[in-house]
Amino acid sequence: MKVGVVQYGNGNVHAVMRALNRCGVQPLLVDSPQLVDQCDKLIFPGVGHFKNAMEALQSGNWINALRKFALEDHKPFLGICLGMQLLSDWSEEGDVSGLGWIQGKVIRMQKGESQIKIPHMGWNQLSYRNGTILQNVTQEDFFYFTHSYHWSEVASDEILCKTIYGVEIITGVKKGNVWGVQFHPEKSYESGKEVIQSFLQIA
Repeated sequence: MKVGVVQYGNGNVHAVMRALNRCGVQPLLVDSPQLVDQCDKLIFPGVGHFKNAMEALQSGNWINALRKFALEDHKPFLGICLGMQLLSDWSEEGDVSGLGWIQGKVIRMQKGESQIKIPHMGWNQLSYRNGTILQNVTQEDFFYFTHSYHWSEVASDEILCKTIYGVEIITGVKKGNVWGVQFHPEKSYESGKEVIQSFLQIA
């Protein structure tokens, strides 16, 4: 099994690769679209601005290669943080279309009456979780978050998990062989390791 970590210019790839090493996997750094087909599974990390990331994917000719891998060849694909948000139809961050693999929008977090701090940065739990790559996660597990935008308008059967931060927000999505998590499993110690290992075990 060859697990690739996509390096398109907007991801913390080295932390993800170290996390895979801790799971006993030697990953492939996928730093060009031509390497995508060599992989059995892909992890798609992301940090930074949504619009800039989409421009990097377009200018680097990544979109068709990633789409073929996930949507045509139906191989397991995991988006992390911004990598999850890019799976959406559209983001308020830059008013730009995303990959459109999972129907939904990404909007800016609102303080509302709770006066929460934005960005949502630090440790939090999952108030709701829907099996698959979260099958070994419990309500006692904590995960590391850092984000100012979150998913909305997602079909209920495509919600992977939610988190309470002032209000309950969607922090994970899933559709077929594609998963996305808002938190950083590679920075979430044993809880995050459980998520990565579950992804690695998918046939």
